[in-house]
Amino acid sequence: MPCLSTWAQPTALYVAAAVVALATGSVYPVALAAQTPSPSPVQPPIHLPDAASDTGWDASRLLSDSAIAGADTITFVTDTSIRLGDAIAMAMQVSPVAASATATLRIAHANQRVATGEFLPTVGVNSSVLHNGTPSFDATTTAGAVTGTEPNSINGPVGTASALLRPTSAASPSGPFVGPRGQPLGSLQSAAVPSVSGPVVVGSPNYFNAYAQAVAAWDLFTGGRRGADVRYGREQARAAESSRIEQTFAVTAAVKTTFYNVLRAEDLEAVARVEIARAQEDLRAARHRREVGTSTPADVLQFELDLATALQALIQARINRRTNAYELGRLVGINGAADVTREGSYQPTPLALSDSAVVALAVGHAPSLLAARDSSRAAEAALTAARTQYVPTLTLGGSYTWVNTPVVTGSLVPGWAVDLGTSFPIFNGFLREATVERASAAAYAARYAARDAERNARSQAHALLGAIGLTMEEVAIARTSVAVATENYRVVSSRYGVGVATVLDLSVAEQTVATAEQQLVNARYDFQLARANLQTLVGRDV
Repeated sequence: MPCLSTWAQPTALYVAAAVVALATGSVYPVALAAQTPSPSPVQPPIHLPDAASDTGWDASRLLSDSAIAGADTITFVTDTSIRLGDAIAMAMQVSPVAASATATLRIAHANQRVATGEFLPTVGVNSSVLHNGTPSFDATTTAGAVTGTEPNSINGPVGTASALLRPTSAASPSGPFVGPRGQPLGSLQSAAVPSVSGPVVVGSPNYFNAYAQAVAAWDLFTGGRRGADVRYGREQARAAESSRIEQTFAVTAAVKTTFYNVLRAEDLEAVARVEIARAQEDLRAARHRREVGTSTPADVLQFELDLATALQALIQARINRRTNAYELGRLVGINGAADVTREGSYQPTPLALSDSAVVALAVGHAPSLLAARDSSRAAEAALTAARTQYVPTLTLGGSYTWVNTPVVTGSLVPGWAVDLGTSFPIFNGFLREATVERASAAAYAARYAARDAERNARSQAHALLGAIGLTMEEVAIARTSVAVATENYRVVSSRYGVGVATVLDLSVAEQTVATAEQQLVNARYDFQLARANLQTLVGRDV
């Protein structure tokens, strides 16, 4: 008992300490800690700059690509810089549209050669070499022919059917034939062994059958089918060539559009930088006036809003530039962004032709119109070719046959042969009627498509000429607007400095200058795009 009391006292102390720890929460059981998920650490709050307290956060962040990179987007880095002419040449080499048009033209030329080849005779050569024989009993030599058309030692020459079907049961022993080593023979080998006494001769010696034949044929009369096929192939080739020219100018217009959009974004980015500098200057002046007590907090907030608008315009211009640079890289075959090399000021210049001359050129020589007209003529030629199925075809043929065989079977006769024949399907289940109807429907649709293409070319020519004239006027108006808005901003800024004008007057004047500069940039490149579209329509530079 004294020993028990000696151990009981320390144990009671440890148990009491454990109970206290569990009650206070300072110690967790191992099993409970393993099953209970630990709470995730609390993230520190993100500090956003305060525009009212920080005077340099806006320009330092957005005058470079740091704002776009901070937004978790790809930093814009151009891989190369190219000129407009080089971009067009590179796009022609890698464009799938141009490649498809070229492939269509090649197929059309191949079909045209096929149509021309219908006037030429067809020539062919046939040949064959045949070794005739059957296996022998000892499997080391080859016996006579399977066909049985050659003489043998028992019945003489026999036919093929007789050799295979002649009964052998009259003198044959019962049961299957057995070879020299005791193996049973197959049915064909059994039928080839006659049941006669004395020496047995199986078949005749081996031989080769060989023949060669040269054949030529030419259609004497086709009822106009060959001429219609030639016309169809010619018109299809012309339509493919017109489509290739149209697609060439379409690729050129796509490259010019993207090229000019990159330049547009660069100019708009420059305009946004000027607007940012102007807004920052106004904001500094407003803060100074607030410090001296000559302006209100609303003035500072208004200029901060103007600065934020300018920063937004800069971000949008940079995003547009990057997007169009990658698009230009795709068009020219570069796996990345392609920057542009500026050549001149890209100011609007008058067209080399008058409006009436441009309309006449579009109506008479537009690639899309020429392709539609050629397709219509090709459909008419196809209809003519389909109707020739109601006319018989007269064919002249000739051949020469060379035969080397011990026995002439009758199907191959050596020497020359001339054949004159005709082909005329009297009734083929309305296939001719269906072919003619399909060709007629295609010609009907192509005829109206060609007429609509002419009206569309005239309409597009007038629309693009109007767009070119409008953009030229917009450029002139925008230049005047920029000069007026700049002078008005200078006057209002001076009046605001002496306390005559309000903050709204200065803000409106600032926004008017920015809008006028943006309109001037857009009008200048809108003219270039309208001109490129007009060149695509008429198929030449204007």
